[in-house]
Amino acid sequence: MQCPDWNTVEWRTLEKGEIIKDGDWVDVSPDGWRDDPQWSLTSCGGQLVPDPKFSAHRKYRRVMKS
Repeated sequence: MQCPDWNTVEWRTLEKGEIIKDGDWVDVSPDGWRDDPQWSLTSCGGQLVPDPKFSAHRKYRRVMKS
């Protein structure tokens, strides 16, 4: 699946403790604080979202269905 244009789709950042679902996106950039995000489909559905305020934790997004 091709990465959405984040400027044109509605999305939200997943919060700590939410369950990751198939179809969610994860920032896989080497340094999430300094590098531009590189969004990829997640491969860890069913796991809990880690706390995104920590730099070592990945950030997750979910496209909102209209």
